[in-house]
Amino acid sequence: MRRAAVAVLTAGLVAPAGASAQPVQPTPSRDAEARIIGGTPADRDIIGASLQFAYKGDPNFHYCGAVPITKKHLLGAAHCFLLPGHPKPEQIHIRAGDHDKNKGEYARVAKVWTGDFGEKPPGVNDVAVITLDRAINVTPMWLAPTAGRIGGTLRETGWGRTDAAGVGPDAAVLQQVDMRLAEPSACAAGPIDANELCLAPPRGGQSKGNCFGDSGSPTLRRVAGRWMVAGVASRGTRPDNLRRCDGGFPNIYTDVTGKHRWSIIRAVLGLEDSAPVSAADEARAAAG
Repeated sequence: MRRAAVAVLTAGLVAPAGASAQPVQPTPSRDAEARIIGGTPADRDIIGASLQFAYKGDPNFHYCGAVPITKKHLLGAAHCFLLPGHPKPEQIHIRAGDHDKNKGEYARVAKVWTGDFGEKPPGVNDVAVITLDRAINVTPMWLAPTAGRIGGTLRETGWGRTDAAGVGPDAAVLQQVDMRLAEPSACAAGPIDANELCLAPPRGGQSKGNCFGDSGSPTLRRVAGRWMVAGVASRGTRPDNLRRCDGGFPNIYTDVTGKHRWSIIRAVLGLEDSAPVSAADEARAAAG
């Protein structure tokens, strides 16, 4: 099977995985609706974080999403920091805790852990732990115990591009859309590995999903009445036109409930990569 080209989902900084990504000025669409494709404004108990930097006259240009997992740590995608053309950590600030990406808590990025991200296709291990320069006043969202069963519902969120052509403005307000956890074979064009999730539109929902600017944003699972993080947005699987977001093609998320869970805990606690992780360590990390 021919390997399809894969587009990462950073706003205005889009390139096939593993290729140089040169910043591209967004072209607003007059007919765009302010929503993640097919979505609605996010529920009040869902929060996110917007990664921003100064770009072409905009001091608060949103280019990737993330999610607070402690008051000093965000969870996001490694490619938002490592692909050519992306800003350096010292250039990035964040807004978190408000559905308006231009409001909420402000902090600067102090350091970023990106583990063993593979820049070449398929860009596996696409997860980052972002340490802030100060604690922010938010209620963090911790990692789900599992991503759930195939066919179950996961909720994508983000401030990314707002129309299926992928050229409209970012959403001003955090958006959400419910997706279906699909068999990995549905994302075989990615390709996809064992530590990733394949999220497909619900049957009959071909215009639903994330778009450029949603990289690093979480997909959430409802566990015991609480939203928890199951994955972070990595890339799409559309094989033909890399600059569109329609067509019902599924998206690939890094699964943060399995292997990557322990690496994330080590990064939050500042442990060595090979250090064993106990239940007490996880509780300490979740407590921030």
